Amino acid sequence: FSCSTLTNPDMVPSNVHLPLQYLNKQGWLVKKTNGKPLSLSSASPNMEFGLLDVTNPEAAAWMQDVIVENVLGPGVMGFMSDFGEYLPFEGVTLHSKEDPSQVHNRYNQDFTGICKKAVEAAGLEGEAVYMMRSGSIRSPGLSTLFWQGDQMVTWDDFDGMRSSLNGILSSGFSGFALQHQDAGGFAMMKDDIHGLDFQRSEELLARWLELCSLSDVMLRSHTGNQPMSSAQVYTNSSTMNAAARAAHIHIALQGYRKDLMVEHTLTGAPLTRHLFLHYPSDPNVYNIQDQFLIGRDLLAAPVLTQGMDSVDVYFPPGDTWHHVWSDLIV
Repeated sequence: FSCSTLTNPDMVPSNVHLPLQYLNKQGWLVKKTNGKPLSLSSASPNMEFGLLDVTNPEAAAWMQDVIVENVLGPGVMGFMSDFGEYLPFEGVTLHSKEDPSQVHNRYNQDFTGICKKAVEAAGLEGEAVYMMRSGSIRSPGLSTLFWQGDQMVTWDDFDGMRSSLNGILSSGFSGFALQHQDAGGFAMMKDDIHGLDFQRSEELLARWLELCSLSDVMLRSHTGNQPMSSAQVYTNSSTMNAAARAAHIHIALQGYRKDLMVEHTLTGAPLTRHLFLHYPSDPNVYNIQDQFLIGRDLLAAPVLTQGMDSVDVYFPPGDTWHHVWSDLIV
């Protein structure tokens, strides 16, 4: 038995163990041009935080020790590293004197490097799984896993379930081979004044779990930011059965995914692939965003539309396909 924890580069004022005054005195926080610590907020005005200056070697070394001593501990075999994309493009100064617009995309990549060094210092390299939400071009070489972030609990391709699949497929072209997502999404909202009501339905959760069982290297859900008003895997027998079925499918692919991970280390190929990677001469696959390949040999076409129980599937010519559930040959 082991567990996972969470960290990020945001320094919260209310944390008595990490007083912002001390960090600011050490020069370990990103500062505004007037010399005062940068103050940011997320989700609500009540969630305020300062930002660790990862360009300061002393701050980086301190954060590494914090991860070793507090994030990694007895029984802990990994952690999530959230946020990391908040560095402004202007109006702040860094220890390195670099232009913040040049560091913005690199910021979480540098923080990921801190996490990697911490895992190595803890003697857990090759064992601990740590996953990042944001990153940059060289981040895949520094982290063991990534996730798509906080999607809305919707079906759409703007910030819902479809957008998460789009993210996995597009980032796969850039070396982000090991990806997953919050099954069911995260962001929920109810605003009676503006008539907004986004809560996770049982149907959406079940379909998202199906998607993740195939597209993700790691299967997990998230209770979301309004868990009491949305469907959860433990809501009733129907949701629990959907989660169990997804887990069984995911486990059944374990051996195949291990082979794909070996292939990735040799070629850089992602585990979940856009059809273009294997059918580049077929223009019919260029705009397909609701089918994908798992490695070379499995073609998945999940239901991504509310109220539907079937989908039309495009089979690229030149191969023979066997339907897993019926053994029908196409």
